[in-house]
Amino acid sequence: PPPPGGGGGGVRPRPAAAVLTLVDCAGSERKEDSAHHNADRRKEGAEINASLHALKECMRQWVATEAGKPNVHIPFRQSALTRVLCNSFTRPDTLMAVVGTVSPASTDAEHSIATLRTVCQIGAETSVSRESKQAVKPVGPALPPPTQHPKSYDVTATHAWLSTACGGAVAPLLHHVSPSLDGKALMKLSAKQMASLWSAGDELAAQIFTELRIEAKRADDSLRARRAGKRAHEHKKFG
Repeated sequence: PPPPGGGGGGVRPRPAAAVLTLVDCAGSERKEDSAHHNADRRKEGAEINASLHALKECMRQWVATEAGKPNVHIPFRQSALTRVLCNSFTRPDTLMAVVGTVSPASTDAEHSIATLRTVCQIGAETSVSRESKQAVKPVGPALPPPTQHPKSYDVTATHAWLSTACGGAVAPLLHHVSPSLDGKALMKLSAKQMASLWSAGDELAAQIFTELRIEAKRADDSLRARRAGKRAHEHKKFG
């Protein structure tokens, strides 16, 4: 009925109900991150990437529609994710926002960059995004170089160490040493095995064994000192 007081006004149409749709998208799965996943996890990662690709394409076409381009098709039926958002893509009064979560930690820099790149792609803002890289100096104190552990010696380093071990007393016996002996295999030998395999006396074999353990302990102490130095720096920085 017309409003009181006369006039020709009719019934005002009820405005369309507003809808707030929140979608939590999983992170984009990289090949490097899924190298050790089983078949089910890899399949799930592929489905995530396919859904994100469909979302990017729909958003790109939606932005084109908002810009007034004619004959634009929004393929929201390509995935379950975009089907959920079909009303958002078809209503003329839609407002959309894309929010990305990044980390300030340097160890997560690669993931943060990938997230920002994906957000720009979803928001169809690739033309305004740019990436710059800058080499930075280490923020920690200068630490002494680590001492290589004998178990990580390759064949060349193993034979070089044996040639100088015990004041060079082992050098004449190197022709008895297997040419494929590396540090990992050397650390497994007992003093008796060294004496038997290399035709070395028991006393010399014991010296080689002891000197090898001293070198391994020196490498372990060096690693612990570096870790302690890093912890002290972090405590001083953030404590």
